[in-house]
Amino acid sequence: MKDTNVRWKILFSALISVLVFSFLPGNTMAAGTGDGDFFLTTYYWKPTTDGDVTVEGQTRTHSVDTQESLETSNFGGILKGEKWNGRWGFAFDLLLIALEDESRFGGTEIDATLDTSMTEFSFLWRLVERTTGGSLMHDPSTTGWVMDLEGGVRHTRVDLELDIDPGADAATSDNWVEPFAGGRVLFRPSRKWILGLSMDAGGFGIGSASDLTWNLAGGADYRLGEEKWIQVGYRMMGIQFEDSSGQAGVDMRVMGPMAAIRLDF
Repeated sequence: MKDTNVRWKILFSALISVLVFSFLPGNTMAAGTGDGDFFLTTYYWKPTTDGDVTVEGQTRTHSVDTQESLETSNFGGILKGEKWNGRWGFAFDLLLIALEDESRFGGTEIDATLDTSMTEFSFLWRLVERTTGGSLMHDPSTTGWVMDLEGGVRHTRVDLELDIDPGADAATSDNWVEPFAGGRVLFRPSRKWILGLSMDAGGFGIGSASDLTWNLAGGADYRLGEEKWIQVGYRMMGIQFEDSSGQAGVDMRVMGPMAAIRLDF
């Protein structure tokens, strides 16, 4: 799969998601019980990688350092929407990653391509809320902190391709659905800033799921205006998966800085 195809997927999915979430009705809530509006965030992720990919029984190291990442078209795109009503929230998360690594062994050149998409649907519950008033993420006069728990399902698709010159190319594709659970802490020290830390884990080898898929991210949001925020942060993700035949698999860590824009509705 080529990088251009992945970019078209990101663009098309983002447009569809924005249209769907634009028609969700708003909910009004009592102050101090949680966020009562809809939030849409789009991220750009510039990752490095470290791990192995297996295609048709051939295992190759897939490693991209910071300099290589900056020099290549490797990237990740994320679109996330959240809708809250009282202490309960619903979230949709779309992640698409295009990664490529070129290596040479003797006279053989190997181009390993890994394209990954993840679609998540989850529920959130506000476990702890210690704020000075209204919505932590929306009310400009509110400060304090909250802790949310999250649980849902994640669909993952992985497309692997090895271009070997000279030699025979190899390609495979796998997808699976798995449960995941996690949580986050948000801290707002002032009206302009929100600091956040989140993590989740899923798969656990249930059915056709991955052995383990995990995420850890931290960042800082800065308020630009009434309904606009910018975010900078760092995200780490790990995927451990092997199909039933043992002929295809991924054991990969993906990590790097990200930047985002958040809109409040």
